[in-house]
Amino acid sequence: MFQRLALVLIPALVAGCVLSNVVALEPEGKKIKLVREADKPIDCEPVASISGTSRAEEEKEARKGAENDLRNQASEYDANYAVVETERTRKAGTSPYQEVFLGGKAMKCVTFEMEVAREQAEAEAKLRQEQEEAERARQEELDRIKREAEAESDSEQTDDEED
Repeated sequence: MFQRLALVLIPALVAGCVLSNVVALEPEGKKIKLVREADKPIDCEPVASISGTSRAEEEKEARKGAENDLRNQASEYDANYAVVETERTRKAGTSPYQEVFLGGKAMKCVTFEMEVAREQAEAEAKLRQEQEEAERARQEELDRIKREAEAESDSEQTDDEED
């Protein structure tokens, strides 16, 4: 009886180990741009080594899952890029499944768009500061004129009282 059960369970367990395992892309992972080494921006700082794996019958589906896994991991390090450095595809044993492995780095990169946005923010901050300084100078001038007018008015009252 146990032998029959073992003959049924062992193949089922072995087959269960080689099933499809496609990683879904998480919301934070959607923010990560996946690139090859040659396509990454120039101004980048590596923050972590990462890897992604996935298994599916179709190699394209398995690759997509591995890319999702890589992007999800990069998001855990507050990176904005995942750079693929190593890529391997192989058959999963004697099954019809393909396994894809991607290795690389999670990177914090400064893109052209980010640089433009930073420069724009700096220009806006400088303009606000100049406007505030101009308003402050205008207010100081108005206060000075008001003080002079009050002093002149006091002086005229004093002259009228003396007469």
